[in-house]
Amino acid sequence: IAIFLLTREGVNLGKSLSYVLVASVCDNLCFITAASLGLGGAYGPIFTGMSSLEGHLGSSLQLLFWSSYTFLLIYTLTVLLSLLFWPSLFKWVLVQVTSLPFLKRWQPAARQHGDEIIMASSVLKGEKVSYWLRAGLATMVLWSSKYLILNFLIASYVSLSLQEHLLVFGKQLVIWTVMLVSPTPGSSGTAEFFYQQLHGEALGGYTLITAVLWRAMTSYYYLMLGAIVLPYWLRRAFSTPKSTATQPDTAPPSAA
Repeated sequence: IAIFLLTREGVNLGKSLSYVLVASVCDNLCFITAASLGLGGAYGPIFTGMSSLEGHLGSSLQLLFWSSYTFLLIYTLTVLLSLLFWPSLFKWVLVQVTSLPFLKRWQPAARQHGDEIIMASSVLKGEKVSYWLRAGLATMVLWSSKYLILNFLIASYVSLSLQEHLLVFGKQLVIWTVMLVSPTPGSSGTAEFFYQQLHGEALGGYTLITAVLWRAMTSYYYLMLGAIVLPYWLRRAFSTPKSTATQPDTAPPSAA
C-alpha cells in the first residue's frame, strides 16, 4: 500500500520500493535492539508478574514474545543482507523454494518480490554507512517518542521512579509484540486487554482512562486522520494520472 501511495505521488517505482524496505528494516532493527534487552533478563519481572494474574498467561506471553523476536530477527537480517549484498541470490532462493509442488501457487508472487528486492538494491547500492546511521537514528527517535507518550500519560496520574519508567517502557514493547500477531483490526481489544493485565495493578481506578487516552493518541488518532485525508487524496491522485518509471532512479532516497 505504501508503494502504491508513493508511486501515485509520482515517485519512481525503484525509489518507492527502497523507501518502504529501508523504513521496514529500520523499524524492525529498532524493535530487535530494544527486545534484545530481554536476553539479559530485563523483561523477566513483566512475565513473572502476569503469571500470578492469569494462570500461565505470563509463560505464554513470554513464548509469544520470543517467537516474534526470533521471526523478526531472521526476516530482517534476510532482507537487509539481500538489499545490501545478494539480491539476485535472494530471488533465486525464493523461486527455488516456491518451485516445490505445494508452494507452486506462490511462485509468481515470489518472483515479483525478488524483482522488487533487486530493483530496490540497485537504488541503495553504494550508500555510505552514514546514510544507514541517520536512518536508524531517526527511526529510534520516532519509536521512542511514540513509546514515551504512555510514560508521560501514566506519570500524570501516578508517581513513577526512573526504574518504573523503564519498566513501563519495557511493558509497551511486550504489548506491541502481541499486537504484531493480533488477529483483530488494529489490535483492537487485544491491546486493551494486555494493557489492563500489565498496568491495572499499579494504576487501579485510572486504568480505563489511561488505556483509552493511550489508544486514542497512538492508534485511533491515525484512523480518524486517515478517514478525513484519504477521500481527498484519492480524488486528487486519480483525477490526474501520474507517470511513473518502472526503472529505478539512480538517486538514493534521503535518510531523513
